[in-house]
Formats: sequence, C-alpha cells, structure tokens
Amino acid sequence: MKSLLRRYSAFIIVSIVLALLFALLAWFGLKEGQRVALKLMERDARSLSGILISGCQKLFQAGIFIEKEIGQGLKQQLQLLDLDAESGKLDEIAQRGGFSWIIIIDPEGNILHQSYCSYPSPQELLSGIPRDLLPLLEGERQEMFFGIDPEFPFLSQPKGYAYREGDRIVVVFAREAVFEKAEQLTGIGHLIQDMAQEPSVKYLLLQNEDGIMFASQRVRKMPKISQDDFLIGILRGNPARGRFTRFEGEDVYEYTRQFPPMGDFRGVLRMGFSLNEYNIILNTYKWELMFFIILLFVIASVSVSLILTSKRFQAAQKLSDSILSNMDAVCLAVDRRGRISRLNRAGESFWGWVEEEVKGKEYMNLFTGDELNVQQTLLNQRSCYSAQKEIQTTQGKRMVNLCTTYLGKEGAFAIIEDITDIIRLKEEVASQEYLKTLSDLIASVAHEVRNPLNAISIASQRLSSEFEVLYNDREAVSLLRTIHQEVLRVDKLVREFISLTSPVSPEKKLQPVQPLIDDLTKLAGLEADAAKVKLETQTEPELEFYFDYEKLKKALYNLLKNAIEATPPGGKVRFSAKMDKDGLFISVWDDGKAIGKDQLERIFKPFVSFREKGTGLGLFVVHQTVKEHGGKVSVESNENFTEFKVFLPGRG
Repeated sequence: MKSLLRRYSAFIIVSIVLALLFALLAWFGLKEGQRVALKLMERDARSLSGILISGCQKLFQAGIFIEKEIGQGLKQQLQLLDLDAESGKLDEIAQRGGFSWIIIIDPEGNILHQSYCSYPSPQELLSGIPRDLLPLLEGERQEMFFGIDPEFPFLSQPKGYAYREGDRIVVVFAREAVFEKAEQLTGIGHLIQDMAQEPSVKYLLLQNEDGIMFASQRVRKMPKISQDDFLIGILRGNPARGRFTRFEGEDVYEYTRQFPPMGDFRGVLRMGFSLNEYNIILNTYKWELMFFIILLFVIASVSVSLILTSKRFQAAQKLSDSILSNMDAVCLAVDRRGRISRLNRAGESFWGWVEEEVKGKEYMNLFTGDELNVQQTLLNQRSCYSAQKEIQTTQGKRMVNLCTTYLGKEGAFAIIEDITDIIRLKEEVASQEYLKTLSDLIASVAHEVRNPLNAISIASQRLSSEFEVLYNDREAVSLLRTIHQEVLRVDKLVREFISLTSPVSPEKKLQPVQPLIDDLTKLAGLEADAAKVKLETQTEPELEFYFDYEKLKKALYNLLKNAIEATPPGGKVRFSAKMDKDGLFISVWDDGKAIGKDQLERIFKPFVSFREKGTGLGLFVVHQTVKEHGGKVSVESNENFTEFKVFLPGRG
C-alpha cells in the first residue's frame, strides 16, 4: 500500500491541487455569474427608469398644457353666456356651459346665489373657497383661476375660474369629468401603475422628503428618505445604484436614481424587481459551471497522468536541448534527407546565421564543399569521422576539431570545436618560453662577453696613451681607434641584449603627440634625404595621449628606418597619426619592395632579420613596446605597398 502511494504520490498531490484550484475557480465563477446577472438587472432597470422618466417629462408638459386649456376654456365659455342673477337661470347656464357648479358670493364669502352642484360633497368645496379666492376677496385681483397649478398639474382637486363684478364674486367650477379624463390620459400615477404591471416589477414609486408622491398599487408603506442613508445619498446627487432589500417579506433588487426636477417636485425614483428570474439564471449558470468544472477536472486529471508519464522523457529532452544550446562547441544536425534540423547558439555565432532561418535548408546549399563531411557520412553511413581542419567563418578562417557522427534514421550530427585561440595560446606560451630561455642565455653570454670587452677596451686605450709606437705610428693609432670603436659598438649591442632580458614597464603620461612626430620626422628626414626618398607626414593637430615618450619614439623610429631602407630612390614613405573614440592609430606606409608571405609570419620574432647587417631586434622591440602600451601592431604588404599599423587603445 505504501509503495503504491509512493508511486502515485505525484499524481495524488497534483489531483488535490487541481481539485482545490477548480473549487477556487468555481467560487470565482459563481461570483462572476452573480456580478454579470446583477449587471444585466442594473442595465434593464436603467433602461426602464429612463423610459419612465422620459414618459413622466412628456406627461408633465402635456399636463401643463391641459391645465392651461381648462382654465382658458372656462373663461371663454363664461364670456359667451349671459349670466343672470336668478337662481333658476344659473342651473340652465351651468348646464349649457358644461359647468359643475356656479355660485355667486359677497366679499365676505357668503353665498348669494348658486346653481345645482354635481360634486358629491359641495361642503368640502365651500370650505376651501376663502383660502383659494383670498386675493379676489381682498380686492387684490379682479379675476383668477383656482385649482390649476402649472408648476405641478397632476394633483386631483377642483378647478375653476372666478371674477369680481361690483359687490359680488362669480365662481364657476369645471366639470369633474373633464380633468379626471385628462388626468387619466396624462397622469404620472397612471403611467406608474401601467409600468408596474410588468411581472418582474414589484413596485414603482416617486418619493421626496415629504413622503410618497406617486406609487404602484402594492405600495402601502415605505420608510422616509430621512430614515435611509442610501436614499439620502441618491437625493443629494450620488450616481444611480442598485441594492438588495426586503419588500412584503420577499427579497427584491431595488434600483434607485435621482428624479429630474419637474416644477416644484424634487425626489427619487425607486424601482423594485423580483429576484425570481435572477435566481433562475444564477442556478442555471451554477449547474452549467459545475458541469464544466467537473469536466475540466476529469480532462486535467487525464492530462496530468499523461504528463507525469512522459515527464522523465521530457526532462531528458530538455536537459539535452539545454546542454546542446549552451555548449561552447558548434553543433549542427542534419536529417537523413540532408536538410539542417538543428543549429545551436555557438553555431549561430560561428557562421552568423539564425537557426530558424537555416532550419529545413539543404546542407549542400550552405556547405557546397561538404566542409563538415556530413554528406559523405550520410552516403557512406560512416559511424564517425574526425579531423582537424581549417573552416571559413564570420571571423575569417579558423582551425577546428571536427567530429561527424552518423545517426541512422535521424541523419548525421557534426560537432566543431574552435581551437584557433588554443593554438595561438600554445604558440604564445612556447614563444614566451623560448624568449625566456633565450633571454637567460643572452644575459649569461652578455655578462661573459662584457668582461673581456672591458679588458680589450682598457688595453687599447693604454696602448694608445701610455706606449710609444716605434714605427708606422699612424697606422697603429688607426688600428687602436678601430679596436676601441668596435668594442664600443659590441658593448652597445650587449647592453641592448641585456635590456631585452629585463624589460622595464613604460612610464606613460598624458602629453602632446606632435613633439614626438616632429622629432621622428627630423631623425628620419636625414636618412630619407640621404636615400633620396620622399617622407610625408599626416597628423591631426593638438593630439594628446598617454604614452612613454622614449620607448614609443624608439619603436616608431625603427619602423620609419626600415621603411626608408626598403624604399628605392624616388619612392615615398608616409607617416600618419590620428585618434578617434577607440584610441590612437599610427601608420608607416611605403611603396618599396613587398615582404614575402613566409617572412610576414615571423617578422616580429626576435633575431629574425631579412637584411644583411640586421640584428633582428628592431621589429621585435616595436612589437614589445606596442604590447607594453596595451596595443597591437600589424603589417600588410603586397606588390604595391607595405604598411605597418600601430593601434594604442584609450583616450587622451
């Protein structure tokens, strides 16, 4: 049992993690479903409230128009009738004029005459007359309308017209059926009742700080705005919002927004919606989501089992790809049809290609000479081919170790190891060892040579100064002088050898380059004039650089001297210096005899000279001096010219 658990532990752990992950996903999905459903309800509520508000605004304008028309109609109808003071005539006039009631009162409000009243409770009308007609009773106005409110024309109340005629006041009431019919056609209350008939709408109401102005039939009692912070915020200008609340023991979604001002009315519109459709949608979404989550879990579990089954293979493949990509050696794979299938990063740098660009291309189109021996390996099905050869790359020709292996149906695989730098390093190490051995030998020989030289020099000086020559004295003096001069020349050469065995680091400092150029031009100019060679100088003014004056002067003089000696009479030597962001560039160019290719390979080695009287140290000193300055010296030679280029890195 334990071994079984251990074997499938990874699968069990991943399954548990997936179960938790999908449970979390389901929870977020339900939350998202609720949010979307609420968003839909809010959108529908916003749309319905917009329609209601738009309808109310139109009804408001229509109500104002009807109120005015009722008032003007009463006035015009009354002007067409011949009003008589007799009571019997008033009934006839009221019937002909379509009035509900006509009364004539004195300034104190007492009824002098009246017609038949069609109102069910005329006493209620009489109780409001002193208040409604106060400006007329007090003589402030001669005529006026009452019960007609253009600012808010929707309140059901008696409407009429009154005017003063001497000591009496005539009051005419409009027929109730007229404004009841108008209110049915244009009343906001009727619109609210009609819209509340929608099955999803639980209630609609317009409410201000005083209470409910209009409401659907089911609304009996609602909290005042002052008792609800949510409604207070909406009334004060907060954006329209929805919330869950209770209505008649049932959960509803209420959408509330500020109602635009109409006349004297300022308030909020509240719309309650049933949650039945919301719950149906949410439950349907919940079951669909659960089914989808379970399906995903099953698919994921199967996928995990497959992934875990191939995990070891993928890990090995990934490790292999990683090793191949990060190898310093160049790796190139070719399928059995001779098309390139893989090139690692080292290969991209080696040839300047991109793997995606060369993948699928014919190997022989890129390597026409089968430099990697891949084509021969595929044809001969040779298991392995190895060789050391020179291959052309983006950096020129490079010496490499090549190993090409036949992979059967997979094709062939070539590994190229660039050993150019290793070979150069070995050559440099060998050269350094050679120089060290040579230096030790030179130092030993030089010290041994200097002792007899000193003795010869002293003896020659004493012979010329202390001893008397008996015959042919001039020739003897000349011979002694020659001995002394040659001893000095050999001593100078020995000192140069000794200086090579113990080199001194250059004393570099920032200084102008022009004085160095001027000194070299003067020194080399004399030799150029003697050799009938034209010496040209090309420099940039005010160059400054860090260098050892004496060491660099000696090295450059050697280059100029060699160039003048190699140039035939009438030839030209050009000496130039310039500087850019990388460093100082110095060139010594001549149009003399070319240097052979075999000579170029050994030209900077010590004791290698191609002139009869050369010591083989001049160009070696140049190479060492430039190297001590951290620079490089190179030479280019052909049948037209020879140019030595010196580069010293850094800035002045």
